[in-house]
Amino acid sequence: MRLEKIRNNFFLRFLAAAGFFLLIWKPFSIAYMHIIVFFSDALSGIFYPYMDIMIIDGITKFQYSNITAQQLQFSVNDIDQIFLNIIVLLSLIFSSYRIDLKSRVKHAAIGIAILAAIHLFIINMYAYTTIWDYVLNQPAELSSELMTRTDTYFSKGMTDIYRKLLFNWNSWGWDVVPLLLWIPAGLIQFLPLAGTLKGKK
Repeated sequence: MRLEKIRNNFFLRFLAAAGFFLLIWKPFSIAYMHIIVFFSDALSGIFYPYMDIMIIDGITKFQYSNITAQQLQFSVNDIDQIFLNIIVLLSLIFSSYRIDLKSRVKHAAIGIAILAAIHLFIINMYAYTTIWDYVLNQPAELSSELMTRTDTYFSKGMTDIYRKLLFNWNSWGWDVVPLLLWIPAGLIQFLPLAGTLKGKK
């Protein structure tokens, strides 16, 4: 395969981009996680004043008050896996070589902003369902008592909706959302008229 064909091969570019973003992922994910947790906690402070989302010693924690006599705190491991689809989005966009770099950066910025809003909501949904997982796993008599109190602050009906949303997110949303966000760039990359469209800019 000639060098030019290698350079202009979308799939090889995608693999190279994905490999690069994976190499720099860890420090980026730590910073990104702190940003998402900060805004998630601010959001929960408005709608759920009895729940706090925080990072302690690098571990994300959900903390709840007014459910039991003592504060409840749960650790969330590997939370950065929620954010890994940013790599998919960036790899797709920056592999679309028929689009000029400035436009790719713009697409990437818009896509990350949308994904960040989704990730923020995902964290809040997990925080919401975590307390119910705890309550439902208690002995029957204690669980019955806690359910009434928990439902006062964290609606059971809303929790059921969140569970369905999280199920769909984990089943297909994690993969499909980056692809949907890439479509505007992908159409230009793969449409036969891509070269003409580029020339008119």
